Amino acid sequence: MGAGMRLVRLRFKTGLHLGADRGGIGREKVQEIVHSDTLFSMLVNSYADIVSGNAEKIASLIDSIETLSSGFLFCEYRRKQFEYYLPRPLTDPVNFSGKHGKENKLRWHKELKRCLYIDRDNFSKWIRGEKISLVKFKNQGYQELFTINIRPQHARDRLTNASNIYHAGEMFFDKTAGIYFLIDGVEQGILKKILDNAAMKGLGGRRSLGYGVFDFEIEPPDDKWKPLFEGSGDNFIIVSLYYPMNLNALSPMAYSLVLRKGWTFSSVALGQFKRETCRMFGEGSIFANKPAGGLVNVAPKAIFSAHPVYRFGKALAFPCTVQETEDDAVLS
Repeated sequence: MGAGMRLVRLRFKTGLHLGADRGGIGREKVQEIVHSDTLFSMLVNSYADIVSGNAEKIASLIDSIETLSSGFLFCEYRRKQFEYYLPRPLTDPVNFSGKHGKENKLRWHKELKRCLYIDRDNFSKWIRGEKISLVKFKNQGYQELFTINIRPQHARDRLTNASNIYHAGEMFFDKTAGIYFLIDGVEQGILKKILDNAAMKGLGGRRSLGYGVFDFEIEPPDDKWKPLFEGSGDNFIIVSLYYPMNLNALSPMAYSLVLRKGWTFSSVALGQFKRETCRMFGEGSIFANKPAGGLVNVAPKAIFSAHPVYRFGKALAFPCTVQETEDDAVLS
């Protein structure tokens, strides 16, 4: 864990709109996390606004961001006492091997598969190859930290006057909960200025309607993060999106792929533009070798040339131990 690593907690004052990776027909889904490339876009656009589009300063900020996690749920269960959630690893826990392993798997496999995020303590045990508390996954307590509302919306075509009804989702957090992320490389004073500006403008979609406005706190990660960064496992689990720059060094063991597409907003070239589509490895994916990754330019080159439009594909990875199983069925 670098000396410059910071943990940022976002507490939302309004609803948050985050379009899901896979939406429904006529009904837009909402996801419970903020992908690392979305956070990167928020930080860069906010800084571009602060420096009035100075390309050299923007490039310097982009280069300074060494690692950036995705945004996951947290809960303040007691004053200044926090529970942090992380993505469920995509391999089986040690509970599913050895004596009673098959019995545990038959009983708990579906419960674990439905649980997309787990508390930090169980996450730490899982990736170190230690037994976890299976009973905790039955209640999936993290789902009590937020509420998702699906609201009908109306759009009218300006040319034909045709009417269209669609549904959009919005996420509201419990007063004790919010989203946190880890970031390394950005000087804290600059990070605070960026977040001060971003807090007023909002995160996610539908910001013109007041969505995504937040307060924030910045602090060094507490000591309970050290075992995750300094683990002795031979493999690695990512807690961010990951875009490999060298396919020859790619070593996935258990993974998910996330389709990244949609529109982008630029503080420099005002307006929205359709980004090029790419796929990235999702949070919780596991690799034999430490993944690095890089930035991928998804600017629509045919119509947009003001500046590159990057998706952040640098991986934030923790060492982990992969438990060998008697069959090939793993959680996914």
